[in-house]
Amino acid sequence: ILVLVHAVVGYVVIVLSLAAVIISTACLDIVEILSCD
Repeated sequence: ILVLVHAVVGYVVIVLSLAAVIISTACLDIVEILSCD
């Protein structure tokens, strides 16, 4: 059970980190588009 919990936590951390990177890059792209206008 502990191994399963550890695996799930690790998976969630990886997904959240990837989501944070994607969101941050998307926000930067939006800011650049708005500033260009």
